[in-house]
Amino acid sequence: MIYEEDRLIIYVLFNFAESMKFVGKYGILIILNKGSVTRKSHIKSREYFLSLLYFGDIIIDFSKKSFDNKKVLVYIMSYLLYMLKFNLFSNLETYDKKLFISCFKRIINDKYVLFEDKEKLIEWAFSLISKKN
Repeated sequence: MIYEEDRLIIYVLFNFAESMKFVGKYGILIILNKGSVTRKSHIKSREYFLSLLYFGDIIIDFSKKSFDNKKVLVYIMSYLLYMLKFNLFSNLETYDKKLFISCFKRIINDKYVLFEDKEKLIEWAFSLISKKN
């Protein structure tokens, strides 16, 4: 997995940094071009969905145990649920489906994710499931 490795390593470095010494050396450069993942045309892209899913999986494992650090997981899972409205789930490999479900469960069971955020995620997931049936 090399897709968006810069964002991933920046997150891990900044998450484990005990000081601000990394800020002057590392940064995030966003270039908007036809192939860039930052373009809105990627909202329905399976590859972009998977990049967020893998990013979320790594954040679950490497984020510090605090409510503030876990908040990003809620944003990522919310966005993944939003993207699933475009029926990406049916196009995913079995491994990726299992990874999504695993990430969802780990976020819901994480004691550093606020109860209100867990409720919202569960509500969105159920609304998505009920619309498909």
